[in-house]
Parts: sequence; C-alpha cells; structure tokens
Amino acid sequence: MLTSFGNFQNAETFSINSKGIIYVVDSETNEIFALDTLGNELNHTGGFGWAASAFDQPIDLFATSLNVYVTDKNNHRIQRLDNDLNFISELTTRNKGNDEDSFGYPLSAATSSLGELYVLDSENIRVIKFNIFGRFISNFGGYNYGIFALKNPTKLAISKNNDVYVLDGKKLIRFDQFGNGNNIRKLDNDFTNIRIYNDNLLLNSKDEIYLLNLNTPDSFLSKLFLFGCALNYPIKAAVIFNNKLYVLTEEEISVFTDN
Repeated sequence: MLTSFGNFQNAETFSINSKGIIYVVDSETNEIFALDTLGNELNHTGGFGWAASAFDQPIDLFATSLNVYVTDKNNHRIQRLDNDLNFISELTTRNKGNDEDSFGYPLSAATSSLGELYVLDSENIRVIKFNIFGRFISNFGGYNYGIFALKNPTKLAISKNNDVYVLDGKKLIRFDQFGNGNNIRKLDNDFTNIRIYNDNLLLNSKDEIYLLNLNTPDSFLSKLFLFGCALNYPIKAAVIFNNKLYVLTEEEISVFTDN
C-alpha cells in the first residue's frame, strides 16, 4: 500500500522522532516543517537569514523526543529547536581560536543516546564530538587517521549502541563512540544519504534504497524494491518507522506498508 503527502518546494532530508513527528528540511525556502504521520502540518519555522530560527542552506536535521538539531551549513552552526520548532540554542565554533573544536560548513549532525552531539565538519574534513552542554570532547576521522581518514564525507548517522557511521564517497566508515575506526564497507552505488532508526540503517541514492540490519552490521546490504509506485525521483532520504517505509522526494513523502 502506498500513500503520499506533503507539498515541498525542494525537500532536502527528514527525520522522525520517537513520538512519530516528522521533520522536513526544505532547502528552497530555508524552512523546517513538522508533520504528523498522516501528513498534517503541525508547525513550521525558518526563512533565509542569520538570526535565531533563520537558516542559510539547512542541509540536515536530526530529531529526538525533545529536540531537533538543524545543520545550518552556510551559517556554520547547529541550531537546536524544541519539538514545536521553537529556538533553544545554537552551537558555533568557527573563528573562535580553538582549532580542535572549530567547524565550518557542517554537513550533518546527530546525537548519541547519551546526548553527545557529533558534527560532520566539511571545512576540516572530520567529525567533532561535543557533550550535552556543547563543550568540546574530541575530533576524529581527520587526515592523521590512516585508513579511517575521511576524504569526501557527506552524511553521518548514529546507531543505538552509539557507533558513528559516516558516508564517505563510495565508502561507509564505522567509528565507535570514542572515535576509533573499526570498519570500512566499500559501496557500489553513489549513495547520497544515510538514516538510522532503531536497528535499521538505510542508504539511498537518487533512485535506490538499501537496508542494513544493525543486529548483523557486517552482513550484505539488501536492496528495497518499491513495487507499484510512481515516485517523483530523485529520492532524498528514507526511514523505517513502525514497520512502514517513509521515502522523501523533493516534493513529498511516500509511505509504504506491507498491506
């Protein structure tokens, strides 16, 4: 069964929290939308700018039961909103004199089960880890990380056991929560996004979606076949939530069930 909803101009990515609230980034309007799983709009915020709750190319977001973390790329910051999309705080470290925690043009961010925030820093090509209060803990994946050094990272995601997965060109690199590299998976596709919810890791290209069950993290990726659908490609992101597959395209979200 397939249903669809939404009327976005150029959706970039989305995240679903444990309450079933869907948060969508529209990069055309620099807005964030909150929807329920039936597609009803609950709230929205944003617009182009530099002030609180304004954005300049929001490129990623990550939603928890309490907060929404928006990767505000060209403003060099991560904005933290509450579930109703009210501004709470921002994290910005660029040009503050500490090379260890400085990030610019961030591409992705997510929190661990401990509330630690991981930011994918495209200016210095590394991941930076902050504690729940926004204080620097460490960075990893930089040029001195040998075979685990990042080259062309685009997105990151965190599993429920706090492993950090980074999509890096045609590689999926796994670090533990302390930043130690422990696995490199070579990829055959040009994947553009990664999403994790519970035990399901989804990778998508512009026209395909692959699933990895994190209970067996070293197994093969399984391609998902979307039978009987007419998606308005390209695919932007995909998430499995409550045994339903949610697929985001530029204009809408399509929901697939087994019924």
